[in-house]
Amino acid sequence: MAKSKTPTRAANKEVKNLIEDLLKKLHTSEVPEDLPCRGEQINKIEKFLRSVISPNGESSAMYISGVPGTGKTATVQTVVRRLEDEVGPTFKAIYINAMELIDPKEFFVRVYKEITQDSKRVGITTARRHLNLLFQSIDRKRPPIIIMIDELDHMCTKRQELIYDIFNWTTNERARVTVIAIANTLDLPERMLSQRIASRLGSNRLTFEPYTHQQIQSIITARLSDTTAFDDQVVELAGRKVAAISGDLRKAIEILRRAAELALDAKASRVSLEHVQSSIAETQSSIRMGYFQSLSEHGIELFRAATTQVMTTGVEEFRFYELFKHYLSFCAGQGLDGNELIAREIICTLSSMRLIIVAATTAHSHNWWHRKMQLGVPLQEALDFLKSYKNPDSP
Repeated sequence: MAKSKTPTRAANKEVKNLIEDLLKKLHTSEVPEDLPCRGEQINKIEKFLRSVISPNGESSAMYISGVPGTGKTATVQTVVRRLEDEVGPTFKAIYINAMELIDPKEFFVRVYKEITQDSKRVGITTARRHLNLLFQSIDRKRPPIIIMIDELDHMCTKRQELIYDIFNWTTNERARVTVIAIANTLDLPERMLSQRIASRLGSNRLTFEPYTHQQIQSIITARLSDTTAFDDQVVELAGRKVAAISGDLRKAIEILRRAAELALDAKASRVSLEHVQSSIAETQSSIRMGYFQSLSEHGIELFRAATTQVMTTGVEEFRFYELFKHYLSFCAGQGLDGNELIAREIICTLSSMRLIIVAATTAHSHNWWHRKMQLGVPLQEALDFLKSYKNPDSP
């Protein structure tokens, strides 16, 4: 009897190792060498960076937006890494994730220490003053500086003086400092920056659209090309589900990772459709909640307006002008300056998140005021989202 159990133990161990190896490959923090489906964005970012680090390069700024999980940060970091490998230490690249800052003003200390390589303690006010002076001066001996700010939304303050200071550095063309701002919000420059600074962005704006299910499937299949731990159609199911909700590649990977954990717990030999379906049931609502929590204040009020319109009329479909009336009312109550341009930009963001569905343009609906729309989530789920928001005056 003892001999007959040995192969089973060995087989179980092999299966366990196979799925554990799969879990490592499904780690969302792993940045691949190649980024499938983002060739156009890579080319635009590379062209921009080559221009600013060239001998005759000038200060500049680029704004990159898109819902979470669309490859914004990974793409920028990949391009910077390639340029560093190619041209060596001819420029200084600084990466800061604003979400990791306890106080947004710590940004100035982090940048100052990166540039000066000074380990001594320095205060926020001192660091900020030194940086403002540094970027007002011209020093051709100093290599070009590229500052990448991830999650720029978290740098927003009531007066917006932090964001103003940072982008103002780029107005001195000969200081050779470039800011690449990465955020989830499409319309942040219009809302947060002065017209002078926003206009400097010009065409240096890049939007990452949500991944389609074909793209999600292609990327994950490439990452898992040498594994046999998945049943056929498992990756396709995860890709279709996520694309229908958000287009967030990381969420698709998280679903498959959780499915692999379920398979491991069940001592299964492969990750099956049943494991993926169980994983999807656990994570589907949290995906939408994550997107809702990433919205700006204007985004929240516009979503609240859509929910209110459906509640008060009992009709699922509505037009933009009906939504806009509620939006202006809510903005006034919150002390926000709402206008049509902001509302239209945010509608595009909400649409990319699948929180609002916008009907395709027709000959009769080309005018934005009459565009048909509807909530992209069930009404009760929308109410739950708003109830969870910090503002208690939800519908």
